[in-house]
Amino acid sequence: MAGKRDDRRVEFTKKLLFDAMIELLAEKPIQKITVKELCERADINRGTFYAHFSDTYELLAQVEEASVKELVGYVRALCAAESDEALRRELIALFTHIYSTRRFWTALLGPNGHVNYYDSLFRATYEDFAARRRSGSGEVKLRLLYTQLMVGCVGMTMRWLNDEPEEPVETLAEVMFALIRASV
Repeated sequence: MAGKRDDRRVEFTKKLLFDAMIELLAEKPIQKITVKELCERADINRGTFYAHFSDTYELLAQVEEASVKELVGYVRALCAAESDEALRRELIALFTHIYSTRRFWTALLGPNGHVNYYDSLFRATYEDFAARRRSGSGEVKLRLLYTQLMVGCVGMTMRWLNDEPEEPVETLAEVMFALIRASV
């Protein structure tokens, strides 16, 4: 029983640190975030931080990895949608999730986010997209098309979160649906 309690404590501590990292990324770039600031924000001591992470970059890498894994599920559902209605439903689910965690996404995708995050997202989600569209299209064309869709989706999402947050998720889903249908 002690193992489960310890696992919950570890997860709780990591969540505190993940949240502190997101808060600080909203304020400044990773290069200026210190372990001391993270520990103060998370209300933990430095020893606890170092029990889980070697430095701020390792923590950021784990934050990014967790978000990529989460996003892959949504992208897989989008790629597997068999009808326009199913695609719209999956887009609404994706943007509802993004909106409910908007503080996280604006920090990670904003000006202080890590530059490699976009590449991680692309690599983690591209195969699901390409697997359903390989027949008849060259690999270079597929990568370029997916890049266009991904950059368009991220840019549109950031514009929405930063400038148009009162706009319903359904509106964003319809715009993205039109972009996808025009591209494929």
